Amino acid sequence: MAKWYSEIVTENIYGFGTKIAMLIGGIGTAILFPKILGPEQFGYFALVFSVANIWLFFSSFGIDDSMIKFISSSTVKNNTVEYLRFFYKWKYFLTIISAVSLFLFSDQIAIYLFKESKLSIGIKVSSIYVLFYSLYNYYNNIFIGLKKNKLIFYSSTLYNILRIILPIILVLIVLDYSNVIVGTTISTLLALLILIYWLSKMNLKDESKELDFSEIKKFIYYCSLIYFGTILLQWMSSVIIGLFQSSMEVGFYRIGLMWVSAIGLISPVATKVFLSFYSEKHEAEKKREMESIFRYSIRYSIIFSLLAAVELLLVSGYFIRFIYGDSYMASSLVLAVLSFLAVEITVSQVNYPLLMGVGKIDVLAKYIFSVGILTSVFSFIAAPYGIVSVAVITTVVRLLAIIILTYYLVKTLEMQFEPKFYIKPLLCAMLTFVISYPVQKIVDSFLTGILYCIFIAIVYSLTLISSKTIELIEIKRFIEEIKCQIQVK
Repeated sequence: MAKWYSEIVTENIYGFGTKIAMLIGGIGTAILFPKILGPEQFGYFALVFSVANIWLFFSSFGIDDSMIKFISSSTVKNNTVEYLRFFYKWKYFLTIISAVSLFLFSDQIAIYLFKESKLSIGIKVSSIYVLFYSLYNYYNNIFIGLKKNKLIFYSSTLYNILRIILPIILVLIVLDYSNVIVGTTISTLLALLILIYWLSKMNLKDESKELDFSEIKKFIYYCSLIYFGTILLQWMSSVIIGLFQSSMEVGFYRIGLMWVSAIGLISPVATKVFLSFYSEKHEAEKKREMESIFRYSIRYSIIFSLLAAVELLLVSGYFIRFIYGDSYMASSLVLAVLSFLAVEITVSQVNYPLLMGVGKIDVLAKYIFSVGILTSVFSFIAAPYGIVSVAVITTVVRLLAIIILTYYLVKTLEMQFEPKFYIKPLLCAMLTFVISYPVQKIVDSFLTGILYCIFIAIVYSLTLISSKTIELIEIKRFIEEIKCQIQVK
């Protein structure tokens, strides 16, 4: 096989492994925290954590993602240290300012914005989380840019284990939502210290070449728009719901959104790994290799996302009842509606790194920022009518937006994207739904629910194979390549 394919498979193994570690941590917290805290306390936690993650934007302003782009290129130009020095100063300055400001305004946010004094202590603790997590993400991206994804896998695994264990221990000692944030903060600090230690042991190349600051500033500006838009998409709807509904409603909505977002963590594409490769291939003017990466990744991402959407749509009600009990059933309809976002989340993980890697950062920035603003505005309008209304408007806006972006990308960059890449998988997904829906009646326990999910996956796989949407020979070749790369490593 081509050298590019062997290389990206190898790095994506660790990138995907990191996503699996994040998934395990996310699922652990998504299941255990609501059950331990209860609807009211979990609602407080969801609202405070939403505020903290919005505040993380001010600690970055696009620096984190910009580093991946420039550090990846610097490995060719041998001026990595110069880039690290530049980003280091700004990152620490912004992080400290953001954390301190959140701490100082915690009372005002809790009392005047949400009219819940109980949120004040949680927001104060979350300001420390903002400090440590912002730096943790910063060092993570340095290693991604340097293609040290194996180390990222190790640190992420440790972090995601600790962010389940430590919060649970603290909550069992004192049942309060703020202890979940304390435990998460300690976990983040430990993972951060490990990354700093590893970086200090690395021998980085430094030829003291002058940096193109105009290009860096331009890229940071657009990355800041991307990051702000992403924050709006992921967290603003929860904050808006908190303005009109009770904290419990925020918790119900977050549960639905968390499980749909988990699809992005088990998708076959590790976004930041692909950004690193696209940047390198674009720098080396290897367009054919970029086209090959895009063609395979978009095809299998669509196939995967449609299976995820069908699974969530069919089992959402049973899933929420078996995992959380009847007290959380308000989340089931939210999860069913948001299940269609599986397609948007997965496809965006293919589109975003390609646009950034080829220098179309301005297009991507305007797109994500616009979608974030539109989603927030429509969520504000829908929030008084309930969380299901917010879920519907969010799904519609984001699905339409990703279709438009994909069309633009294919036409502008002249990428191959044949109709069979999406029409055949869509028809297979619809047929799978029709066949699987009547079988729902067998689901009366968690075990039968798992068997039902396996049944859906088997039906979908058979429809894909029989329609020649995927070919077994191609799958066999991928598996052999992955085995070969694992043995080499």
